[in-house]
Amino acid sequence: MIVEQQKIECTASVSAVFVLLVVVYGSSSAMISEGLKYFEMCSMMLVRYVIAFLFCFSVLLIRLVLNFNNFRETASMFFQQEKNKVKHLLVAGVLTTAIPVSLISAGQKYVTSATIQIMNPVAIASGAVFGHFWLDDEKFTLYKLYSLIAALAGVGMTSIPLFNHARSNPNVGIGGMIQGFSMVFFGLVVYGMGPVYLKKYASKVDISLSVTTQFATTVIFYLVWVLGVYGFSGIKILFDAPIKGWTWPIVLGLIVSGLCIHGYMYLLEKIGSFGSNLLPFGQIIVGVVTGVVFLNEWANYLSREVYMSIFGIVFICFSIWLGISNDKKENESGSDQVSTSEEIEISEI
Repeated sequence: MIVEQQKIECTASVSAVFVLLVVVYGSSSAMISEGLKYFEMCSMMLVRYVIAFLFCFSVLLIRLVLNFNNFRETASMFFQQEKNKVKHLLVAGVLTTAIPVSLISAGQKYVTSATIQIMNPVAIASGAVFGHFWLDDEKFTLYKLYSLIAALAGVGMTSIPLFNHARSNPNVGIGGMIQGFSMVFFGLVVYGMGPVYLKKYASKVDISLSVTTQFATTVIFYLVWVLGVYGFSGIKILFDAPIKGWTWPIVLGLIVSGLCIHGYMYLLEKIGSFGSNLLPFGQIIVGVVTGVVFLNEWANYLSREVYMSIFGIVFICFSIWLGISNDKKENESGSDQVSTSEEIEISEI
């Protein structure tokens, strides 16, 4: 049986949303680094996702009141006839959001924000592998392999100097750095699995319904965490942070999670899980620039380390181009593959 592969639609709207998400997501690690100066990780994430949930829920209510494109009927049918997808979205709120975000944010206590962005190709590799086994229309191809090889080459170049400098705190030590890298690595593996899970078990769901449902369980996850670790005092100490400290979880919740998740779900529908997982390649560039310019994370780099990192970023840019061009190249050879498959089926008959 021949399954048509997911196409990457490089339209103007897809390109605009892709660039916007790259800029916002690429800056998010630096925002988290700043926020962790005022909050514990789980407390900051609780504030972030409460705000994200309220934003998405407000969008949902507005759409229900205005009833654009018979949205009330769509919402009613979703909760009445798509109960299985509702369950998967509730699971996704923890599995594809809370768990990876927690691991990555916790690891950020030990490694720099630029380091986290540079490790993002782990998510792409994870998504490509899970997609190959879980999705019939996103099989692993040579062009995906080429894209990942170029990304790994770029990551290798940028990681050599980072290995010696990737410490948020000079007193962390080698053990803390390894712990930080490990948490970020496993967080990115789960993060890369997220789009695949959503596409397989909860595809073609209205974006507002999807993200609001996911964030509901994300909020519950962090609320249970904060109360379990700190008790009700964990809620009270949130208000001890200065206004400047509150800026970071508010921006993260409102823009990075609340607003941009709608764009992310749009990309997942248009360019598939592999295409969506190309976002971290672009995030690397923005994340490194943010970390270098605003957080001065390359201050101790030698000249050769700076040049090596720049060449690494060039390779990562090349991997983005390979990933996007994958669709065109595969389509050009698609007719030959189909005819070959048909010949095999005919000969078997």
